[in-house]
Amino acid sequence: MAEERQALIDGVLKITGVYPRRGPALPVALTIVVQSDVRPWRYPPRCELQYGEWLRGEFEAGVPLSTEPNPDFAPLELTVAALN
Repeated sequence: MAEERQALIDGVLKITGVYPRRGPALPVALTIVVQSDVRPWRYPPRCELQYGEWLRGEFEAGVPLSTEPNPDFAPLELTVAALN
């Protein structure tokens, strides 16, 4: 799983940001969760992967990816649940 997360981050870094290596400059925010980790709902939820341009420097520096519980994910999940 760690290798899959890193491969995804490497791919996203190539196509996003102010000066992407390929394609147009697009900022991206990406959150991935395992459905069984959030349904039924438990607090705080755990994100399998979170990427955002605000984390770009850490990813480029090789800071290890975290899959710890993330209380900031709760408002996002509630919004998505309301839309479904």
